[in-house]
Amino acid sequence: MTGRDDVVFGASVSGRHPDVDGVESMVGLLFNTVPVRVRAAPADPLTAVLRRVQAEQSELFDHTFVALADVQRATGLGTLFDTLFVFQNFPGMRPTGASARPATCGSSAGRSATPPTTR
Repeated sequence: MTGRDDVVFGASVSGRHPDVDGVESMVGLLFNTVPVRVRAAPADPLTAVLRRVQAEQSELFDHTFVALADVQRATGLGTLFDTLFVFQNFPGMRPTGASARPATCGSSAGRSATPPTTR
């Protein structure tokens, strides 16, 4: 889609990390935006790319409370991404009803969506 083999996008994360001072007395939703880097060659199987991204993000989990501005400052790169990926995860819940559809990949630029495939 982008013609690149190395992309960075933002992802929303939420939670109450124990390393945040005073987190036990904070009220409200705590969320942050973190950069996610994905490197994939055209020949890489989708499942391998997704496993790699999951493993890399798992290794970084303890740092998801670091403010995006601090990450930008530490990298010295300024703007790290221009696209934000937001998803909701409700463990144990399955979609029901007429609006339940499988996830798809595609563009809103008038092209039809193509479901992701794995081999």
